[in-house]
Amino acid sequence: LPAPDIGRRKEAVARMREADAAGHGCGLHAWDHVDWHDRLLRMDRAEVFATLRGAARRFAELLGRPATVAGAPGWAASGLSVEAYEENGIRVASDTRGGPPFRPLRESGAPAELVEVPSTLPTLDELLA
Repeated sequence: LPAPDIGRRKEAVARMREADAAGHGCGLHAWDHVDWHDRLLRMDRAEVFATLRGAARRFAELLGRPATVAGAPGWAASGLSVEAYEENGIRVASDTRGGPPFRPLRESGAPAELVEVPSTLPTLDELLA
């Protein structure tokens, strides 16, 4: 099933805006969490870019500013997702686990302008498992 558009739920939008107004780091996660981590590596360039563009547009619509940070569902990233992040104004990503910050590689193999900051904390589902 397609993911629900949480931006249509008044309560969800209110919580997002409250978190942003309180100074919490808010950024892109996904347009469709499951689809991204299940299919990213099979998506073509156009689909990767369209998916990120839709998420970035929705974020800006709901929070009144563009996202500059992102974290991929299921740690799913690729050279194409790095390029799509850059095209959509993402400057810092957290799509990997452990280790020091680095510049991920674009599809061409060239280093990206954005910085990858690996996560070292467990996710909620990992804590509950």
